[in-house]
Amino acid sequence: MKMIGKKLAQRAIERADSGLYFIEDILQFKDGSTDMAYSRSWYILMSLNFELILNALIALESKGNTNEEVIKDITSVRPSHDFEKLSESISPELLNEVGLVSIKKKMKGVFIEYEVMMHDKSKVHVQDLVDVRYDFKKDDLRKSDPQEVSRIKRELKSLRSVVCIVKELAWSANAK
Repeated sequence: MKMIGKKLAQRAIERADSGLYFIEDILQFKDGSTDMAYSRSWYILMSLNFELILNALIALESKGNTNEEVIKDITSVRPSHDFEKLSESISPELLNEVGLVSIKKKMKGVFIEYEVMMHDKSKVHVQDLVDVRYDFKKDDLRKSDPQEVSRIKRELKSLRSVVCIVKELAWSANAK
């Protein structure tokens, strides 16, 4: 692991950590379902922070010698917010090490989401960042989920476990 990649990974994973903590903090005293404005905001934040986790992993594996070269490795994936494509640019060994089994793009009605399989057999559903931001262009509405808050709390716990492992890797003295 090159130092410049580790430095960028540290910055990305710290931002993901604080972003996921923010969502957790807001949900701390909520139960049940919410209105679509709340849901949409959480989905955007979860998506953004999940992308930061993947960016941190790409940075950790980057062979780049400069900030620009590492950033080029991160931004070379097209389309840029496709989590399945981003995960394909990370070695299966590293994904496995942080607890991610697979990331698959799925359609949920007319909306795109990613099903993230974790080592503990749990699933995290992350909305497509572009799709959730511009969902007003669709001829449909997201279906309400009466278990939304409890589901998101479980998913956040899973993502935070990945963040903890990535943080350990990003700050490890004996880099691979």
